[in-house]
Amino acid sequence: MKTSGKKTGKKNGKAFGEGITWINDAFAVDSVNNYSDTVCFFNLWIKTAIGIMCVNGCKVISNDDGSFISFPSYKGSNDKYYNHCYAEISDEIKDQIIEAIESQI
Repeated sequence: MKTSGKKTGKKNGKAFGEGITWINDAFAVDSVNNYSDTVCFFNLWIKTAIGIMCVNGCKVISNDDGSFISFPSYKGSNDKYYNHCYAEISDEIKDQIIEAIESQI
């Protein structure tokens, strides 16, 4: 397999995932942007068996039923939205992610 020859694992001169605060040594959030009273954008970092993964463009959406995490999506030609990726997150982890986001607002 031919590669581009670019160095990987570095962003802005830092190692990938360096300088973020890990929660339970499993996940982290950064780039929190409180867009409105009901929507907050953030990046979700996850440690996996194969390495560190960052999901850019996640959202916390609040409504009358509570708050939920929305993963990045695109709008199809049928006007429905489709996730780029998805992770099943327990209510406990969801609450921990939202707490981490609130600490950065």
